[in-house]
Amino acid sequence: MGLFIYICNRVKTHRDMEYKVNLSKTSRTITKIGIGSMALCLFAMWYFLDPTRNFIGGWAGAIFFTILIICATYYAILMWPRRITVYADRLVLKRAIGSKVLLFDDIECIERRNDTAFGMKLCGSDGLFGYTGWFTNSDFGRYMSYVGDYKDTFLIVTRKRKYVMSCDRPDELVSEVKRHIEARHEA
Repeated sequence: MGLFIYICNRVKTHRDMEYKVNLSKTSRTITKIGIGSMALCLFAMWYFLDPTRNFIGGWAGAIFFTILIICATYYAILMWPRRITVYADRLVLKRAIGSKVLLFDDIECIERRNDTAFGMKLCGSDGLFGYTGWFTNSDFGRYMSYVGDYKDTFLIVTRKRKYVMSCDRPDELVSEVKRHIEARHEA
């Protein structure tokens, strides 16, 4: 009986430390329009392709643009932030494909931010499945963004990089991570 209660308490604790990354209304709209327009472009390109044209102007161009659209969509899906989980020694950002792990030993500081919406994109997705990729702004320079909604952002500074992320309860996440970092420094 004691083991059952312990397991139930562990599950509850784990759920309390999991945070969902919600896409903003703007990002959801951009995603819907973007996916629809890419599908329409692919359909139109292949439907109206003239097989009598030369290889370079016809088939090669269609194949090139099909690969380009598929790669851009795959990148956006690959980087799409889904949820953040805080464990005893690390923070894990679960993306649609893969995860990003940040150890608490590597985190120098974490703080709540609301002003990162005006970052300039260097490389990445600016609305398709979130705001992901390399961005920069005048306040803290270049950073990696895993943002679903800019009103829920926080900044993480590690030894090597800066990250901006978002989740449904950013204030709670920031205080939880600070508590873990302080506990590790005291030990």
